[in-house]
This record gives sequence, structure tokens and C-alpha cells, in this order.
Amino acid sequence: MRSIFYLLNDPSFALIFIAQILCFSSMTSFVLTIVLATQNIAPSLSLSTVPYTLMYVGASLSSFFIGMMLKKMSTKIVFLLGHFIGFFALVLMVIAIYDDNFILLSFAGLLYGINYACWVYYRFEASNMVIQQYREYAISMITSAGIIGAFIGPNIAIITDNITGYKDFTLNYSVLACLHILCCFILLPIKFKTFLSSDHQQIQNNKEQFSSEISPQKLLAMFLSGTFSAAIGYGIMVFMMVSAAVAMDFYKHHFDDIAIVVQTHIIGMYLPVLFVGFLIKKLTSHKIILAGYILFVIAMVTAITSVELLFFWIALLSLGIAWSFNYVTGSALISQVTNISSDRKYQAIGEAIIMFMTAFAALSAGIVFATIGWQAISFISLIIIVIGIISQMILKKYYL
Repeated sequence: MRSIFYLLNDPSFALIFIAQILCFSSMTSFVLTIVLATQNIAPSLSLSTVPYTLMYVGASLSSFFIGMMLKKMSTKIVFLLGHFIGFFALVLMVIAIYDDNFILLSFAGLLYGINYACWVYYRFEASNMVIQQYREYAISMITSAGIIGAFIGPNIAIITDNITGYKDFTLNYSVLACLHILCCFILLPIKFKTFLSSDHQQIQNNKEQFSSEISPQKLLAMFLSGTFSAAIGYGIMVFMMVSAAVAMDFYKHHFDDIAIVVQTHIIGMYLPVLFVGFLIKKLTSHKIILAGYILFVIAMVTAITSVELLFFWIALLSLGIAWSFNYVTGSALISQVTNISSDRKYQAIGEAIIMFMTAFAALSAGIVFATIGWQAISFISLIIIVIGIISQMILKKYYL
């Protein structure tokens, strides 16, 4: 609790936390509605997930370059540019829906992914704002904004959908566009800590300070451990989540039950992040990553066992908690490596790998489900998790 008060007492941190809430609100509302909005204008029902999938593709393709821009340019300018792209993407969505233009809507989804790839860097910038002992808490706190966003976003969609006179979700996307403009105003007074390439003396001092304590092998092992943890965690979560709702509908579960399972999953994702920073301090990142992998195994085994409602509920709840453990802890390790080396390339490479894994998972989930079914998705996920556990056991020998 003391760490929360300390973080929010910093005006810049408080502002970036508010901006992150608005970003998550936009994201959850987009994810909830985009497939429904696409169904009426897509050439076929099988293509209704294309704009959603292209969002992850856009994030994957742009993530590395955004990381490099953060290294070379002003952090604030990069984030403002990201929100302008998000605003433009949402405006294009409104135009595409009114014109029944599937291609334009798909392109807008791709642009929205670029915006997403920008604001996911908030967690790293927030950790840079605070002293070393609070950095894990900062990442947890920023990620926990998803709890509030998970309630605001869907309610924006519900409220705007009940207002007559507007075509499918166009009012919703108009409101979301305004949220990104609001984010721009929130970002203006924030003071970001930067690692500019021109600041050679500071970078050299950091490298000299840690060179005797942390070897290049240890630094690489920390980076790989964090990247694998976050990438596998996010990829598997998306791989199962994209197909879970379709699978529940396929097995004739009621829509209200599907909604409860999905809502529980989202709460499972974001509620634990409030405590992950504390757990990392007490138990080490290695143990938290392993705990996340174990929860993934529980989710897969439960999903393979039965397609009854209770089993879906347990599987998706475990999946959400596992994601929070692996993603936050992996992000904390990447942030730690970046701060030790004073080199943003680690963030850029790590985020690009995470986004690539997520995009690949989103692209392949529907195909795998349509061809070999829900249990096969769970079994494939289980194999990947086992590989993750083995890699973590190997890497921890080099940085613990």
C-alpha cells in the first residue's frame, strides 16, 4: 500500500496512470466490438476477425521501430504521435462502417495496432520515473490500469450502442477517438526520463558502474528470461482467448455464461498485477515466472479435461492469472536490463518479440480451432509452456 501512495504522489506517474486507463478503456471496447462491427460488412463470416487480427500484426510490425524511436527521439513526441495514429484509425473505422468498406476497416485495424504498440511502452517509461526499489511496483501499477479500463471500455460500448441514430458502433469509435485526444493533453505536462544516444557520458558511467557486478552473459540471460516469459505468456493467452468464446458457443453454452467467463478472465489478468511487484521482491522473478507457467499448465489440463462450463471458467481464470505473472515479471526483467545498460534496444527487441508472438497466436488460433478443435489448441499450448519451463530452468542458472 505504501508503494501505491509513493507512486501516485508523483504527478508524472499519476498522469501516465490515468492515460493508461484511457488506453485500456479504448482497447477493451475495441476488442469487444470490432468483430461484431466487421460481420455486417465482411465478404464472409470467416473474415470477420481480420481487422482484429491485423491490430496485432500492426503492433508486431511497428513495435521494434517504436522502441528505436524512443531511443532516438523525445519520448513524449513518440507517444503523442501514437495517439494521433489511434485517433486517425478510429475515425477511419467510422468512415469504413458507414461506407461498408471492409478493406478500409481492416487498414484501420492495422493502424490501431501501431497505436497499441506505442502505449504498451508506458509500463517501461513509468518504471524509469521511480527509484530502483519501486520499479517492479511501477510496472504492476501501470498494468493494473487494465482493471479499470476493463469496466469503462465495455460500458462505453453498451451506452453508445443504446443511443439510436448511429450505424453499428460508429458512436462508440467516435468516443474512443476522443479518448486518444484526451490522452494527448494528459501527456503534455509529464516529465519523462530519457536515454538519449547523445548522452554518451551517462551511458558510459552506467556501463562502468555495473560491468564489474553484472557480466554480459548474465545480462543476456535476464533479457531472454524476461522476453520468453512475457512473449510466451501473452502469446498463449491470446491463442486460447481468441478461440475460447467461439469454442463455448460451439459447445452450446449460453451467451450470458460466455460473458461471465470472459469477464472473470479479464479480472484474473489485471487484478493480480497489483501484487506481482511485491511478490517479485519477496520470492524473486524466477519463482514468479515458474508459478505463472504452472498456472498455465493448470489452465491447459483443465481445458483438455472437459468442455463443461465450470472447466471453461477454471481454465480461463487460471489463464488470466498466469498471464499477469509472466507478463509483468518478464516486463520487469526487460526494464531492469534496459536500466542497467542504459540502452533502449532491449525494450525494442523484447517488445517486438512479444508482439510477433501475439500476432502469430491471433492469426493461427482461428485456423487451428476450425481444423482440429479446442482440445488441440490446449494441447499445443501445453507443449509450448513445457518448452518455456525448460528454457527458464536453463536461463536462471546464468542470472541468479
